[in-house]
Amino acid sequence: MPDRTEWHKLLGMVLTPLFEKLGYETRLETDLSLKSQLIDIVVIKRVEVKDFSQVLDRIYWGAFDNLNEHNLISFKSYAETFGSFEAEELYGHSINYCKQQRVPRGAVNLYAIVHHYPEQFLKPFKDTGFLKNKNDRGVTDFDTGAFKKIRFIRTRETDNPLLGLFSGEIENIERSYNRLKREGTLISGVSGYLKKIGKYIGEVIKMYTKEDFFKEFPPTVLNSTINRSNNYIKNETTN
Repeated sequence: MPDRTEWHKLLGMVLTPLFEKLGYETRLETDLSLKSQLIDIVVIKRVEVKDFSQVLDRIYWGAFDNLNEHNLISFKSYAETFGSFEAEELYGHSINYCKQQRVPRGAVNLYAIVHHYPEQFLKPFKDTGFLKNKNDRGVTDFDTGAFKKIRFIRTRETDNPLLGLFSGEIENIERSYNRLKREGTLISGVSGYLKKIGKYIGEVIKMYTKEDFFKEFPPTVLNSTINRSNNYIKNETTN
């Protein structure tokens, strides 16, 4: 299983240039209590930006088009799932954050960036008005009205090139990487961080730059690695 801390830090670092352009500050693994209870990513509004489309193409910010003054993000990689416990934990983080930062409940939004669709957690709400698929691919709002809304963003389905790097799907990873490299809008802020990760899909790699990554792991090799990892997870689940 990949190093959880590295995955979460890497996602935060990859998203930092995006949120900076949108006028937000990004904080990683913020401690919300005297004991170790960390929220993966906190995004705080710092600059007044009236229209995100004036800053970047919608493909980068569409999944975050409802950013609030304060935004808490939970991240689950391909080896993790989001269930009832994780939802309760995220709600708990929200309450602690509001008390600690002395901000009103309405000023905080909740996000869950996940690899797997939280099937078991959301199954009871299927075919109800509590689940709303948004215009952007891979984005679903879970809103019962009684509890604070959670926006789910699925890395395997989203068109967002930054999140696509975490999709675990070779085609999506390549497509995301090539677009970031071609456009160059955020690549300078991203490439310097990728060397910090030491594991990818269960395999130890040395990633100095994204160019080095694809030299060491061409599509055929990476696809084989992903298949082995998926088979392992499937067997573990069956057993």
